[in-house]
Amino acid sequence: MKSIVVGGNFGGDQKASGVARKLAQSLQADIHNGGDIEALKNIDISGYELIVWMPNVSNDEEKTYPTKPKGSVMFVSKFLHGDCTEVDAITRIFKMNGNAVIAIIKSKDKYLFKLIDALGNVWSNTYEIGLLAERMKDLTEWTCCSLRKGTRRYQPEFLRHLVELNKKVADEFEQVKGRYFGNVSTRCLKMFPSARTQDDTYFFSRRNCSKKRLELSDMVMVNESDGQMFYHGIHKPSVDTPVQIEIYKDYPDVNFMIHGHTYIKNVPFTSKYYPCGDIREAVALRNENPGDRINLLNHGFLMLARDIDHLRTIVDECELIERTVGFEKVYSRL
Repeated sequence: MKSIVVGGNFGGDQKASGVARKLAQSLQADIHNGGDIEALKNIDISGYELIVWMPNVSNDEEKTYPTKPKGSVMFVSKFLHGDCTEVDAITRIFKMNGNAVIAIIKSKDKYLFKLIDALGNVWSNTYEIGLLAERMKDLTEWTCCSLRKGTRRYQPEFLRHLVELNKKVADEFEQVKGRYFGNVSTRCLKMFPSARTQDDTYFFSRRNCSKKRLELSDMVMVNESDGQMFYHGIHKPSVDTPVQIEIYKDYPDVNFMIHGHTYIKNVPFTSKYYPCGDIREAVALRNENPGDRINLLNHGFLMLARDIDHLRTIVDECELIERTVGFEKVYSRL
């Protein structure tokens, strides 16, 4: 079992630790025992199965915490003195992403070593460093033998395509105009089986993010129930969310939308101007027969698609043009 022990004083009072030395001997481990802060920062713990991280660093120095390599078992340490308890020792495990802690208690002229795992189980309670080392090996083998099954983030292929198509629109948009504003959305239906509920569920791009560089993580789940809209997570969805939910309800075959603040060439316009997020825009569309693309007067464009292939066709066919409208023309359409 390839092992390493990092101990001793690092920083101002550079001093080797007898405990670290004896523990390394018992484990037949490599050792870094005291030195300067830069040396501590540069210690490579990759490739080790068993790692003991117990350097003593002055509170005046910046703390250096290692990143535990995947598949390894890391032991940290905590000297219990004053009001420090075993609970404080266990807290050190989580702070450093370790597996167990060596709680050290000075008793007269000897040290008591308690090896405690993250669930508070004591694997060793001894004055003998050799016995402590054996229990550390046991805990490492036990941990490495655990059966685990990994999880992966659910990223539907069509949602990735939606984000990519939005970037394509954004690139064309920025050739015509400046920064791309707008949003993308999709309704869930059977496409999100894990999100299916008795209520209507949608995904919208979040508010106040770069729509050109939209990622899957920028999509916010939204539910509508009894006329109320609820979003999940810490980010609010696009301000156009209520408008587009109404459009989804009016047009059952529409499952994807891309909206931006310029126009599509040779596409009809709505007859009235409404600000972003105004629900009256959805009401007006009921009488406009928008098809799969329409220009919103003095606002921008809206692409409406039944599936990803349909949306891709719309994006490829549309030519975006700059939206230039003067105040008098806007006012005359209010």
